[in-house]
Amino acid sequence: MKKKHRPFRFLAAWTLHENFHEVVKEAWANNENWTSALEKFYPLIKDWNKKVFGNIHARKVKLQNRLNGLNIAISRKPSAYLRKIQFEVWKEYEKVLNEEESIWRQKSRHQWVVQGDRNTRFFHISTLVRRKRNKIEGLKNEEGEWIFEDETLQKMTTEYFGELYREVNSNFVPLELKGCFPVLDPNAYLSFVRPISEEDIKSAVFAMGHLKAPGPDGMNPLFFQHQWDTIKSSLCRFMVGWNLARNTNSLWSLTLKAKYACGNGILPSVEPRNNGSRLWKGICNNWRSILNGCEWRVGNGRSIKFWTDKWIPGCDSLINHVKVSLPDAEIAKNVDQFVTASGDWRWDSFEYLIPDNLCMKIASILPPNEQGKEDTLAWKGIGDGNFSVKSAYSMMKDVPRSEQRKIWSDIWKWRGPEKVRCFLWLCRHDRIMTNVNRKKRKLAVSDQCSKCPLVTETTLHAIRDCSLAKPIWMRLVRSECWVEFFGLRLEEWFDLNFQKSFGKPGSDWELIFGLTTWMIWKRRNEFIFSNTQMRDEDCLQIICHQVDLCKGAWEIYKKGRKEKPQKRDKFIRWEPPDTGFVKINVDGSCKEDGYGPASCGGLARDEHGVFICGFSAYLGVCSTIHAELWGMLKGLEMAWSLELKKVQLESDSRLAIELIEDPPGEAHPNQALDKDRVGSGSVRMTSR
Repeated sequence: MKKKHRPFRFLAAWTLHENFHEVVKEAWANNENWTSALEKFYPLIKDWNKKVFGNIHARKVKLQNRLNGLNIAISRKPSAYLRKIQFEVWKEYEKVLNEEESIWRQKSRHQWVVQGDRNTRFFHISTLVRRKRNKIEGLKNEEGEWIFEDETLQKMTTEYFGELYREVNSNFVPLELKGCFPVLDPNAYLSFVRPISEEDIKSAVFAMGHLKAPGPDGMNPLFFQHQWDTIKSSLCRFMVGWNLARNTNSLWSLTLKAKYACGNGILPSVEPRNNGSRLWKGICNNWRSILNGCEWRVGNGRSIKFWTDKWIPGCDSLINHVKVSLPDAEIAKNVDQFVTASGDWRWDSFEYLIPDNLCMKIASILPPNEQGKEDTLAWKGIGDGNFSVKSAYSMMKDVPRSEQRKIWSDIWKWRGPEKVRCFLWLCRHDRIMTNVNRKKRKLAVSDQCSKCPLVTETTLHAIRDCSLAKPIWMRLVRSECWVEFFGLRLEEWFDLNFQKSFGKPGSDWELIFGLTTWMIWKRRNEFIFSNTQMRDEDCLQIICHQVDLCKGAWEIYKKGRKEKPQKRDKFIRWEPPDTGFVKINVDGSCKEDGYGPASCGGLARDEHGVFICGFSAYLGVCSTIHAELWGMLKGLEMAWSLELKKVQLESDSRLAIELIEDPPGEAHPNQALDKDRVGSGSVRMTSR
């Protein structure tokens, strides 16, 4: 159905123009109310868009023609004057490309780009696809006939919604609700009805994605964020009283378990069905991978098989490490059957059957108890136990952790255009279409380089050793580093360039390396397919220009992000507890960095600093944060044994205290040592 009147829509590209702010200031000059200022702003911005901002496509074509003319003139008679003009026109052309990209990115409603990459064509296609999908071609009337005429469609739509929202006369009797709800205490009431402050509104505005869909006024969040200092006064007056809350819930899991009779256990029984849906067949096909990625978190221990289930973090089933064969009755035992009446592990039942390193890991796990929570399933591919597609993919591909870092960390953290980042990933894995790779795929007869006779065109030759590439690198790499730079294999060469700078002191070598590799490949393709060879000086000039553009784009990107608070040194001393209280200071650590043999300790002092009691404990093998939580639990156990009623607990681990005050999810490795076991008393953080 065609639109007769196109509604006003704010364009993100306007914010890139240097005069846009003046138009906003003029509309909000008299500190008018929000509605009046908007009514004034609409005609001003439309006139400014037509006369000043102009048609981006026309400006782009004009600049392209100028650049083509300058290129022809320079090729005939090079001069510094023409190159200067070319550089200025190129800067203006880059600016127009930024504006065009911004418009199509906004219309496509994607946010896949940080400035510097040109995805204009992708955004354009995305917009056309979305518009086609959202367009109403026809409607079926009450007689079952399809209607396609615009006027009839508009009439049908109006009548339908008019009937839908028409008031129906009825004898409505309002419910008597007095006394049906609890009464708020005065403090809670005041907190709910307090006026919304300017900071509350600003926090909400800046938390929104800047290119999210606009409201009825046509303004998206970018306008409010970009012009906050100018419009905040009228906007805050307009926004007072605003509030929104939403809660969602889903029953798909319960529906599937009931439909396919998966049982009532925590871990469902999944079996293929001939008449199963596509969703169920997909679950069945991948269920083995799910089982391999699951591990248990011990609660009351009644649902976990001690020998056959995976319940020790970072370890497979204990049955795989048993030194002797076990009877079926022993294998069927649950974890709760290996705990003594006093709540400790029954070491004499299993210690002699498994290796010492596994015993040390079991020692760090809190034994189950009857009053504990239900046992919980967790995903072992990630630290907090919650499932993620990334960790599942790595587990299914069986990629080692160290290899994951080499493959992803260095390249995907590279601060440059997305297309170059993808190209670097392909290079690192020897996947670009050199003649060697083309011959492997039966796409070429010869694997020799088109520029260097009798030399095989490998990935390393194409981007480093070829006569089209080597002179560029020799201009950028320090001469004393040439031997090392040109003597490495592909994998070593890539890894070292992301770890060490071969360029001039103070230069951003990672950025230079990535953009140069991309430019050399682009130059090579122009030579092969267009039979044109760019001069080394021109290639270097473009590389330097792209480096400056990326640096500027990332500076703008960083300004839009919240700055991390600076660390401050703080001198501390032991502070006495409140009158009548006992303070217990606890600490925990492990021998190796992050995970290893661990211990904890602590001591109790009264309000005068007089020593009361202390403790220390060896915990087996666990993480540092696990040792900190064990220290808290052991400290409180000491207080309980001494019958201390008023206790303040103090630790230097902020993360451990946060886990106590805000308990993690059931899948977290430290969920057993949460607030339910440690308690809800006074826990205080002290700096190291």
